[in-house]
Amino acid sequence: MAIGHFNGDGKLDLAVAYDTGNFVSVLLGNGDGTFQTAVNYAVGKGYSVAVGDFNGDGKLDLAVTNYGSATVSIFLGNGDGTFQTAVEYRAGLTPSSVTVGDFNRDGKLDLVVTSSVLNVVYVLLGNGDGTFQTAHYYHVGANPSSVAVADVNGDGVPDLLVAVGSGVSVLLGTGDGTFQPVRNYAAGLNPQSVLVGASTATASSTWRWRTMGATPLACSWVTATGRSRAKWTTLLVRIRRHWPWAISTAMAIPIWWSPIRGRITSPC
Repeated sequence: MAIGHFNGDGKLDLAVAYDTGNFVSVLLGNGDGTFQTAVNYAVGKGYSVAVGDFNGDGKLDLAVTNYGSATVSIFLGNGDGTFQTAVEYRAGLTPSSVTVGDFNRDGKLDLVVTSSVLNVVYVLLGNGDGTFQTAHYYHVGANPSSVAVADVNGDGVPDLLVAVGSGVSVLLGTGDGTFQPVRNYAAGLNPQSVLVGASTATASSTWRWRTMGATPLACSWVTATGRSRAKWTTLLVRIRRHWPWAISTAMAIPIWWSPIRGRITSPC
């Protein structure tokens, strides 16, 4: 699911992908917490959706992974809450998660897509007119399920963080749209999503951040302590241990300096 202003009325709208219905639904918001009847747009077994202005016209567009057809669909927005017919781009077998970023720093939005079967992520550089270049892939850990974008080493270049079967794969960006070889970090078994947050800490300080995971776990907290001279980033990884989904562990990746310890306390 993704959130954006699709019709320019200042009220938040929703875009929801369905892997069983072969469509993405757009629900325009009324501004009072309710939504209008969904309008569906056909895709090939939609799995994940991201929002961005891909052609630079000031109107939000949609990118939807097609798990069954090995593509990502681009729906250019008309600015009135409707979208044009999709254009598809190859994105490997079983594309799952899609995220937006500017990986070559040209001011044009790019895409990164996980492929859960091939154990890679595909990067599609944007041309700025709503079209994308041929995808290039990068190897990550087994069974990638989710990808996030953040500058985790403080060099001003976006990096990729991918939830994989045994933890998190990190690919540091070079700034020209390519990425360095993967670095893997253990974080439990079968993580399903990754979330990035940043803070500035001082010596022996403690930072608490309310998790943004599933609703039943809204009362879980992450506590991280350590010595600091600069920023640090904590990655939260949702672990599939039993149903319902539960956040049962966390990992922390320090930037530039000493180790940080992360843990999840018992839910409230």
